[in-house]
Amino acid sequence: MTGRTVTPQWQKSSYSGGGEGNDCVEIANLHSHIAVRDSKA
Repeated sequence: MTGRTVTPQWQKSSYSGGGEGNDCVEIANLHSHIAVRDSKA
């Protein structure tokens, strides 16, 4: 570990449902990893 903090830049995945915004999958590139989160309303 380098002790470096990475602030994720979240973006909506192209696989998100869109529509009413109820089906939202977001991704972020963390350099050595890809983070995925479900941000359903």
